[in-house]
Amino acid sequence: MPAALAPFEVAGADIEPVPAGGLTPPPALQAYRLALRAEVDVIRDSHIAAGVPVDLGGGLVFTVDTRNDTDFRNILGLTTFALLAITAQAENVLIPFRAADDLTRLLTPEQVIGLSQAVTMRVAALYAVAWEGKAAIDAADTHTALDLLDLDAGWPT
Repeated sequence: MPAALAPFEVAGADIEPVPAGGLTPPPALQAYRLALRAEVDVIRDSHIAAGVPVDLGGGLVFTVDTRNDTDFRNILGLTTFALLAITAQAENVLIPFRAADDLTRLLTPEQVIGLSQAVTMRVAALYAVAWEGKAAIDAADTHTALDLLDLDAGWPT
């Protein structure tokens, strides 16, 4: 090994030492991983933005808008109101909720809590799939292995 090379360096190698004692992947492989991880984020976010189908029973079926932070703030506000009504043991409370179909439904506080739980569970499931996809990306050690990953598979419908 030429004297000009530091320990762990090999002429022409695309690896370098890292503090934990492992090796970093070649820069091109790491860039590809980062691009695929970003693609997983885009897929996850598009699933979230598509809305959440909710079935509250009794024929009360609709889709909740989850397009942006405003939608989530609205859900949080309605949920807070519902919890306050339940805590106060308020009677005959109906909370107007406008769904993705632009129809307003009058929901009980318990139904609003059910709606909120459905949204939370759906988003959590989407994040879980994204984390699995990112773990598979991180575990792939070649461009070929990365190319074989199906980033569109496994998402809840």
